[in-house]
Amino acid sequence: MPITLSDRILPDSSGTIVRVGGVVRGYEPGNWVTLWDATGQIMVQSKQSQPLRFGDRVEAIGRPDLKGVQPIVLNGLYRLVATNNPTAYALMPATNTLPLRLTEQIRDLSPEEAGRHLPVNLRAIVTWSDSSTPFAYLLDASGGIRVDNPKWDEPDTAKPGTVVLLAGVTDEGRLCPWSPTPSCAGPDGGKWKSSAR
Repeated sequence: MPITLSDRILPDSSGTIVRVGGVVRGYEPGNWVTLWDATGQIMVQSKQSQPLRFGDRVEAIGRPDLKGVQPIVLNGLYRLVATNNPTAYALMPATNTLPLRLTEQIRDLSPEEAGRHLPVNLRAIVTWSDSSTPFAYLLDASGGIRVDNPKWDEPDTAKPGTVVLLAGVTDEGRLCPWSPTPSCAGPDGGKWKSSAR
């Protein structure tokens, strides 16, 4: 069974099983494992309590679902990917690829890295927007971020609670002058596209 990337996980009531893989970013034994893959973040709900560490490579199977912008694998079973198994290890998707796909990846950048205008593609929910300001706030599965100079496809796209797809670049943040927080701005102000989901 091939690995399904997080951006390909959709709700499926037919009982389909998917296989996912990634790097452990969070873990609560007996409840869930948060994985990062090359396209985003996946939460695997599992009753397993096998010890995991931040950075472990894991693969899991279960039923796909989507809660807001959070891809989820329900009734999951997971296992560590052995680093001494080069075939299985090579099949695991890289998590440090461009474009950046999670707000946490953007927030983790130093001001110098953010100033390199790295490409960003986010699927997120608008949490705050006002037409009289040159910025908005978005929330994805890994956290929130400020977006500068948004250009909306339609006026309703800017409404809080709307799921949007953002294509843009990083820039050194201007959120708090004393705390340079990375933010996003698209080329020529960026282009935001509303999502059908």
